[in-house]
This record gives sequence, structure tokens and C-alpha cells, in this order.
Amino acid sequence: YYDDSGAESVCVYYRDRTKSSSEQALVHMFRPTPADFALQLNYVNNYAALRMERSGEIMSELTNILSFLGSVGFLHPDRMRRTYELLTLVLHLVGSIEMRVKHALACRRPTEYSPQIQPMIPTPGHGSLPSGHATESFAAAFVFYALIATVKASKLPIAADRTFVQLMRIAERIAINRTVAGVHFPADSVAGMVLGHTLAEFC
Repeated sequence: YYDDSGAESVCVYYRDRTKSSSEQALVHMFRPTPADFALQLNYVNNYAALRMERSGEIMSELTNILSFLGSVGFLHPDRMRRTYELLTLVLHLVGSIEMRVKHALACRRPTEYSPQIQPMIPTPGHGSLPSGHATESFAAAFVFYALIATVKASKLPIAADRTFVQLMRIAERIAINRTVAGVHFPADSVAGMVLGHTLAEFC
């Protein structure tokens, strides 16, 4: 919908289990203007310099996010079957919500702003913001950390916990790799991080 200033936006709502409950807003995302995206083209161009060294992980991340996050907590389907199952469910849930937001905001991809971007992987046919990889990797990272923290019973502030910091670094790298590949703007990743964190907290 449009707010008072005329900006396009989308809101994700939820209801609790009581039939009488009204919808509550979970997250409200605004569509950046074409000028906002155009200003970020230099970032996309500059990140392309990392394509050679990151090509292997970019290709792996097309279909497998959990193996990268799992390197922190020894996540393996045979060793931690229930945890792996839960995180897979988180990815499916988050994916269905992120796609609705993408379709509602309908933001164009970098290659639609400049033919010089030339992505190294096929550009997805749906909208750009929020980045699905960013949304999913941050959502899974926050949920995975919550599970690890429960077992560790750590008394450290979350920002000082090296496990948390490393999970966030990996999620961030997965998100940035989509800009390196030429299919996302940095703004897409920031929006994905916000949506992923919000959905993880809601789960």
C-alpha cells in the first residue's frame, strides 16, 4: 500500500491463535526509489572484483545455505537430525514470506539498471528486495544461535559471544556474495537482514 507520503510499502501481519484477535503488524518495509537503487550501482560494480575468489561459494550457496552456517556448530544431518530439520523448516517458512514481500514491492534487479553489471549467475525472475539469501541466512543464523546458546548457557553479552559473531559474519558473507554475483543491491541485503531477524524472533 501507499503511506501518507506516497511511498510504496508492504506490511507483514500475524494473528495469535484466538479467533477474536485482530491482525498485528510484524514488519513494515518501504520500497526504495529507483534513484536510491541507481546510487548503489557503483557498489555492485566494485564488488564484482571479488567474483574470482568467491565463485565456488557463490555457486554452493545457490542451493545450500545451511552447510556454511553449520560449520560453526558442527551441524550435520546425521549428527543433529532434529536441529537440521528445524532449520530447514525455518528456511521454508521464511522463504514463503520473503517471496510475498518481493512480489509486493517488485524492485528491479541491478542488471535492469545497467547492462554493464553482467551477473555471473542467472538473475532470478522475481523482485530484488529483500534479498532471499540474506533473509534466510540471517533467520537461520539467529535461530541456530538461540539453540546453541540454550545448550551453552553462556552468560556473555550476545555481541561478545564468538559463536554469535561468527554466525553473523557467515550470514553477512552469504548476503554480500549475492551483490558480488551481480544479482542484488546492498540495500536488498540490509532489508533481508531486518526481515530475517524479525522472523527468527517471531519463530
